[in-house]
Amino acid sequence: MGFLGEKKPDEKKEKKEKKKLEKPAPRFKTVYTQTVDTFGSCKIVLDTVTGVNYLLLDSGTGEGGLTPLLDQNGKPVVSVITDDSK
Repeated sequence: MGFLGEKKPDEKKEKKEKKKLEKPAPRFKTVYTQTVDTFGSCKIVLDTVTGVNYLLLDSGTGEGGLTPLLDQNGKPVVSVITDDSK
């Protein structure tokens, strides 16, 4: 520590470098996958920040789509986020 608790330039640099090395947790997590013979795959993807579930269609050829997964009332399916979900 420097004068009055001020960090020395080397300490600031070390802290900055350490922060760069820390990899943030991925925001999106695949929670279900199903292969569809004639199309490719169908996945449910969870946004670990908002809890919203998305339906992802992937043809494997670069074509597909993403839409919020809806319940029977037309509302987005939202999961409770726990530390295990992230």
